[in-house]
Amino acid sequence: MITASCPTCGSGITFRSAAALTVVCDSCRSCVMRTDSAPIDLGKVAPLSRELSPLQIGARGQEGSRAFELLGVLRKGRQGVRWNEFFLGWSDGTYGWLSDGNGEYQLFEHDPRGGSLPDPAGLPAGSKVTLGDTMWRVMESGTAQILAADGELPFPVQPREGSRYCDMQAHGQVATLDKDGQGQTLLWVGRPVELPDLSMDGLRPFAGWADEALVRFDGPQITATKTLTCPNCRAPLELRAPGETARVGCPYCGSELGASESGGGLALSVLTARTSVPFQPTLPLGTFGTLGGVRWQVLGAMVLDGRTLYALEPSLLTPIPREQRRNLCERLLRVIAAERRKKSVMNVAVLGEYSKALKGLHREL
Repeated sequence: MITASCPTCGSGITFRSAAALTVVCDSCRSCVMRTDSAPIDLGKVAPLSRELSPLQIGARGQEGSRAFELLGVLRKGRQGVRWNEFFLGWSDGTYGWLSDGNGEYQLFEHDPRGGSLPDPAGLPAGSKVTLGDTMWRVMESGTAQILAADGELPFPVQPREGSRYCDMQAHGQVATLDKDGQGQTLLWVGRPVELPDLSMDGLRPFAGWADEALVRFDGPQITATKTLTCPNCRAPLELRAPGETARVGCPYCGSELGASESGGGLALSVLTARTSVPFQPTLPLGTFGTLGGVRWQVLGAMVLDGRTLYALEPSLLTPIPREQRRNLCERLLRVIAAERRKKSVMNVAVLGEYSKALKGLHREL
């Protein structure tokens, strides 16, 4: 453990992990890098917004015979998509990452066996690359921007900086090629995980959370909702999943709004201005119900040529297993595919919140 003083405000800062190169000062939000001489201020970073995620710095877990602790977090994003990457320290002295996006989690460790690593910028989606003895297929390639940061991190963090990355899959595994703060390409290999399997302690509880597999909570329950103002009609909008919401249909004026993070908070912008609500859903937004043995909450609604489809969010109450979530989504997609076969053009109207998946679906339709 290394202690020092923040070069900006003088408050005490602590590097608990030997792998941590930077730490965010709790007092002034400066990102401070340790050196052999004196700490250096890299600039201020936005705080992590309190979005819909139970993970937080200080939470502990177990994977196999090794324990880990979450030491820091980066909030990253690109157009219409945002996710968290938690820096963790293992009990054997190594470190890794636990990513959190759209209610799904992936556990990554550094893989030094990749040999000479290619630049992620040269690997478009759909391409294949052999690293070591494994051939990977590139599923996604792009530039991610750091939106917020907290705690300890293993490389220099420049506020709002962007870096290239590509996500890959092979034989049930996932991997990411990205660059650290010093421009070096690193290979991270991991797998999808469920939080109950990690025996985690110290997670953030939400008001109404009901999953008994995640009962060892620390701290008071928090409310996940966030109230913002419609930039078109100035009406108050209550977002029930602010960390995942990509677009919003205003229930007062019907305008379609884009949601983006700015300065650690969520900002709305007008994409399509309207003066009237396009439809009234039979199930009011915010309604709770049970589907497939899981309690859901209605966040948004979409009309496709007269047929109403609802955006449902299980994470507020019950984090459901990945396979069950996939099966329910596939049922929804089969319904939409059947509608698309009936008509070549579909009229779409939305109300409430919808995330990356529904945004992409809306774009395709």
